[in-house]
Amino acid sequence: MALGLRGPSHLTQIFDCSARTIRRRALEYGLAEPGPAVYVEYEHDDGTIFRFYGSSSGSTSNISDDELDEITAQIVDIFPNFGRCMINGHLKHLGHRVPRSRVQASYARVHGAPASSFGPGRIQRRVYSVPGPNSLWHHDGQHGKFDLSLTSFQQTHSFGQGSYGGKLCFMVSSTGFHV
Repeated sequence: MALGLRGPSHLTQIFDCSARTIRRRALEYGLAEPGPAVYVEYEHDDGTIFRFYGSSSGSTSNISDDELDEITAQIVDIFPNFGRCMINGHLKHLGHRVPRSRVQASYARVHGAPASSFGPGRIQRRVYSVPGPNSLWHHDGQHGKFDLSLTSFQQTHSFGQGSYGGKLCFMVSSTGFHV
């Protein structure tokens, strides 16, 4: 059955409808089983209703740190250029769902701390000091693609002045390129 092998998103082009419609029709005709409930409602003694939300992704693996280190060491030996994401993907392939923090800690124990640690680093922003607004405009595209001599440039472009000191703020090309 194509639905079980490829999923509803791969059948959208064949049936010319959305994946959600294919899923609904498969449930309607008994071709697929419904998934687990998103939440279950419980009623307390005082009449209030409590919703308990379940996870659709399954529970995390309960392997010990030593077992995780052993598997991580095997992965790093076979694939020395793997980073945390690739190691995590390989662990999923092996049937283990492990949180990122545990994979990162295991990699640090097995391989040592990476030269640049996982996760985003702080971005050092430059501090600009400019004489006025819009002084940092810079367009670095389309160089060398068109012959824009002054005569042809004036014939094919319209110019506009902004409200700051009468400076040229925009040019619109008749070829559709905004300069």
